[in-house]
Amino acid sequence: MILEEYNEELHEKTLYEQGRAAGIREGQATGRKEGKISSLRKTLLHYLSRTGNPVSDRLKDRILSEPDPDMLEKWLDMAFGGASAQELENVLNEKG
Repeated sequence: MILEEYNEELHEKTLYEQGRAAGIREGQATGRKEGKISSLRKTLLHYLSRTGNPVSDRLKDRILSEPDPDMLEKWLDMAFGGASAQELENVLNEKG
């Protein structure tokens, strides 16, 4: 009986530890993704502002609300390729 209780407690502890470890990994992955998104947003806005072209509030809001890091990288590539803030805003308006 005591051995059964010990095994049950050990099993519960193992499940708890596995769940905790999985939660930590998931939290770290989410944090890395959010950090990447934040960095891309800041870089894009900074780069556009350094080109001498004004960044409209609408474009700024669109960039700051974009949750997809791949899309932010695409927009950053466009800016690095010479697209102005206005050109980028026009492209974003066409795509909705």
